[in-house]
This record gives sequence, C-alpha cells and structure tokens, in this order.
Amino acid sequence: VKYGTVTIREFDRIMGDSPAVKTGAPISIGWKVQSVKTHPTLDAHEQSRGRPTKKSGELVLTRDQRHALLEELGYSKRDIAQAVRETLRTKNKRRTTVNNLAASNVEETMENVKSG
Repeated sequence: VKYGTVTIREFDRIMGDSPAVKTGAPISIGWKVQSVKTHPTLDAHEQSRGRPTKKSGELVLTRDQRHALLEELGYSKRDIAQAVRETLRTKNKRRTTVNNLAASNVEETMENVKSG
C-alpha cells in the first residue's frame, strides 16, 4: 500500500449538542479551519508529530476537562449550564421515544390479534 501526501486540517472547537456525553456539556468541531499542514508521506507526518498516537480511551475528556476547555474557548458558566440542560432534555426525549416504541409494538401485536 502506498499513500500520497497527507493533509491535516485542524478545526475550531465549539460547544456541541450531542447527547452522547455521560455528563456535562458536549464539545464538537466547528466549520472554521484553524490550521492546515501538509506532509509528503504518512511516515513524515508521524515523525513530525513527535508523540505516539493516543489510544481511544485517552481521547475521552472528563466533564471537568470539557467544561474547563469550554471556558478557555470563551463560553460562560451560564452557556455551559444551558448546554447541559439541553443535553439532558434531549436524552430524556430519546428515552421516552425508546420506551414508547416498546409499548407501540405491544399495542400493534394486540391489534393484529384482535383483527385476526
């Protein structure tokens, strides 16, 4: 396998809206490109990094780390609290939907039995 040039684009980080976080406010990437680096080969890119690739578990930020990062990015504690509330609302809506789906399957089965 042979690769061509490697281009790395770093995007800005913003407060997100993903309910996938366990607790706290989510972080996402924005659309604004912060920097672009091009390397002639994948090996050149790996050498320029100067550190080994992180394992997936090392990429997870704790709630406190995310909140500190969001504050560094200029978000207020009020902004962060609002994002946490929105995330919880979305999680609750999804939970309700999942619960209702289970009930609707039972109702559909009962209707099918009745109309037999």
